[in-house]
Amino acid sequence: MGISGIGTGLANVAAPSILGLLCIAWGAPGWLLMGGIFVVVGLAAPAVVRWGERTRPDSAEAV
Repeated sequence: MGISGIGTGLANVAAPSILGLLCIAWGAPGWLLMGGIFVVVGLAAPAVVRWGERTRPDSAEAV
């Protein structure tokens, strides 16, 4: 739980700076880079979810 909280906190701290740098300072190339990042993450998410479901222990094993 602590690691998850740290990750969320770091994301909340870093996101405004990254967005400001990429989208405002770099202009159109920054927007395109951000769009590309969102596309890659969106395409990778289903594969990550499938992997998580495959490697998840059965409920009988978890008890």
